Amino acid sequence: MYTHLDLFSGIGGFALGLQRTGKFKTIAFCEADEFCHRVLRKNFGNVPIIKDIKSFDTERFIQEHGRPFIITGGFPCQGFSQANANREGTSNSKGRDLWPQMHRIIKDLKPKYIIGENVSGFATFPLAFERTATDLETSGYQTVCFNIPACATNLKHQRQRLWIIAHSISSDGRRWGTKSSSRNDRKREFYSKEEKQTTYDIWSKAIGCNPVYGEEKKKYNHFAQGYKTQSRLGGELSDGLSNRMDESEFGVPRVTTEKQDRAARLKAIGNAVIPTIPEIIARAIIEAEGA
Repeated sequence: MYTHLDLFSGIGGFALGLQRTGKFKTIAFCEADEFCHRVLRKNFGNVPIIKDIKSFDTERFIQEHGRPFIITGGFPCQGFSQANANREGTSNSKGRDLWPQMHRIIKDLKPKYIIGENVSGFATFPLAFERTATDLETSGYQTVCFNIPACATNLKHQRQRLWIIAHSISSDGRRWGTKSSSRNDRKREFYSKEEKQTTYDIWSKAIGCNPVYGEEKKKYNHFAQGYKTQSRLGGELSDGLSNRMDESEFGVPRVTTEKQDRAARLKAIGNAVIPTIPEIIARAIIEAEGA
């Protein structure tokens, strides 16, 4: 079994996706929210939960659990989300930029693979994605990224998200793609509208998801029709849910309707990682490992 450390775990979307492959075992969570702790304990039993990433003791972790094969984390995105009118990005005046903490843990624990998740605006905010990619590359990882919406996996809502996948070059000397590229080359590849074979194309095909730029993006447009702003908790928030997802049509509530812990449930759902996409990526990793 491949060992998995899940940072910013939320309600366990990453862990569930990897668990579905039958090849990964989550050895620890790191999550600050108390409501999420209850959900994690209910669904994952006695897997240890580390409450504060800033006090995460990497030496102690190695002594107790060894070095994980993979680290995942949907590091906080409020500073980069397009839903936030006052995006501050990496300035971190409110202490929300926790990528440096995730990077610290990666450097110390040296996993073979890393999967990161953030809002799609993370790719366009000045220096945000570039900082993350540079940090990973200077730590010995080759990095690729994908803009994979939920609807690309046939789920009935949009939910644009950026997925960052990194592989330790020192672990086996292999590199993805057909050539090594500089950071500027990689950035051009990510935003390119040309139909050409890049590392981005190769890995998009490897995980079973077509690139979502240029003409390919039109394939998903029909899913986005009908996405309108919905009333939430007295305000207007764009949640990416289609009107076609009404309970009367699909038999699935649009949001949690329980009165107990309703606000905490809504927050957890909004922050959650959809397990389908980590599962797809994990299966590609298993194939790459020859397992």
